[in-house]
Amino acid sequence: MTDYKDADDISPSMCIMPWNGLATDPSGGIRPCCWMQSITPDKFFGSPKEYKNSDYLKEIKNTFLKGEYPDICERCKHDDGKGLESKRTRENKAWTDLGGDWNSIDDQEFTMVDLRLSNLCNLGCVMCGPKNSSLIGKETEEALAKDLPTQEHFHNQYKGTVNLNLINPYSDDDIDEIIDIIPKDARIYCTGGEPSLVKKTTRLLEVLLEKGYNDSVILQFNSNFQALNQKWYDLLSQFKGDMLPSLDGVGRTAEYVRYPCDWERVDHNIREFVKQCGSTWTIKIMPTTSILSVFGFKDMWDWWYNDCRVNLPYINEAIESGACRPHGPNGVLWPWAMRVQCNNRLVSPSYYDIRNLPTTAKQKVIEDIDYILETYEPFRQVQGEVKYLKDVKKQVMLEPNTPFSKTIENLDKLDKIRGNSWRESLPELAVFEHD
Repeated sequence: MTDYKDADDISPSMCIMPWNGLATDPSGGIRPCCWMQSITPDKFFGSPKEYKNSDYLKEIKNTFLKGEYPDICERCKHDDGKGLESKRTRENKAWTDLGGDWNSIDDQEFTMVDLRLSNLCNLGCVMCGPKNSSLIGKETEEALAKDLPTQEHFHNQYKGTVNLNLINPYSDDDIDEIIDIIPKDARIYCTGGEPSLVKKTTRLLEVLLEKGYNDSVILQFNSNFQALNQKWYDLLSQFKGDMLPSLDGVGRTAEYVRYPCDWERVDHNIREFVKQCGSTWTIKIMPTTSILSVFGFKDMWDWWYNDCRVNLPYINEAIESGACRPHGPNGVLWPWAMRVQCNNRLVSPSYYDIRNLPTTAKQKVIEDIDYILETYEPFRQVQGEVKYLKDVKKQVMLEPNTPFSKTIENLDKLDKIRGNSWRESLPELAVFEHD
């Protein structure tokens, strides 16, 4: 009998996600993983309770077992080919580290549940799109009605989703069936839209609490922290998990990229979350690495490690309870797992992919990453932080696939609609405009 020690023993493309993953999306349907293409007919659109034994899922599993990649897995196939860490390799490692047995994967429950239940959102992030932001959907609809050009990916995505119910893509029965599938030891990831505004996400928490799963499931939430939803905070405080604030900069960078956020409000709400939920939740700032954000990384790292850590109200309580450890310059103390983690690298739209920066700008990115690696080494908690930063350096040095002029063209289009100026808000990027 074959004894499989890891994924590569089964096949060179092997991925655990079809066996342990269930992902929803505002465009409807179910698939194994959020990195798979979402606006596509290649999803399961039947009853959630029938998903595990569906022909759809069997076909995907067989493709991986044969050592091939399904067509909708181009993102992982690309990263694997370039030596970057893909979601496939990351999830395989997590599965193995948790004691997963590659010889009994067919007995696996859906322990990695990715829930995107609505595109309801109060922000219109520049690199996002109508599928994941109702604000962008409305803005794009109004712009097209006035015959105003907007960003290409806004326009194209709007055309592909205009007839979809993105606010409520799943019925109450669908949600109930999905909740029934979730085992008590699942890792549940929620994003949106903005999950703190989505009623079905609140219902999910309430049902998990009723079932007594709050002590066993691990929750992971993205949030833009633009609004402080106290009911949501009260629910989250009864669970344990990872809060992943979606930030792409601080100050004016944050306000431009994650339009129309109020940076001071976001900063306050994150600190308030740590105060109310920091005893059971980790906080990992999760920037999307893109042309829009990468030159603000140094400021973001400085804000988190040199401002927030020192001044967060929870710190003193954590020290007294023993939840902190001495670490970093001058014996600074803080709770575990409060870090910046840049493992989300943007590849689409390509005109915001850092590989398409001018050569001089690429060198500046590498210098900034080297500065972060050296300066914040004493704060490091896991080796993965180094891997993710080095992957940024790898990605920025890939051959361009889209002219930088397309970046400028699309930012100019959006500024005309929003009355903003990327040159003023992102001055570190603007200096490379004519390179």
